[in-house]
Amino acid sequence: MARRIGTRQKRSEIPTLIGAGLTEKWYFSHLQVLYNLSLKIKPRYFGEECIFTLEKLIKQVLDNDGLAIVVFDADVST
Repeated sequence: MARRIGTRQKRSEIPTLIGAGLTEKWYFSHLQVLYNLSLKIKPRYFGEECIFTLEKLIKQVLDNDGLAIVVFDADVST
């Protein structure tokens, strides 16, 4: 009789939130507490309102096999 091969469930990735301003950090920190959301909210991923800086932060998270959620105002993209 052959051995059974065990399969492991992959843990779901906790997304990292990246924002283009400090107010977004406070909004999502508050929502995280209210709705018990599983998010990584770190101060270093907030505050820069330049789309090129946001791209670097996104690349940094994705290079570490992470999941990135980006929040910014429409004027930042232009």
